[in-house]
Amino acid sequence: MVICICHLITLPGQPWIVRLHPQKGVRELDGGKLPIIGGKIASAANSDLIPADVSHPEDTVWIVRATQDIPEGEYALMLGTENTVIYPFTVASNAPAAPAK
Repeated sequence: MVICICHLITLPGQPWIVRLHPQKGVRELDGGKLPIIGGKIASAANSDLIPADVSHPEDTVWIVRATQDIPEGEYALMLGTENTVIYPFTVASNAPAAPAK
């Protein structure tokens, strides 16, 4: 899997791919929550981090490439290990559905 981040001069933190956990119609990050003024910050659990390589081929382009196959499920691209910038996405199989009999 390859994710391209474009049009950013700098990243607000190291990019990470993290596994999310569907709960009652929402996708949650399984991590500790630390209270701050009027909100919470969630840190990704190490077991939910997907190994990835990050490259910076052009001035405003960043490439995040998973170093292993990612199974079907719910994930997010996090910029930094705290949830200041999170982009959720789904990984689904490309296999066609079996015909009904």
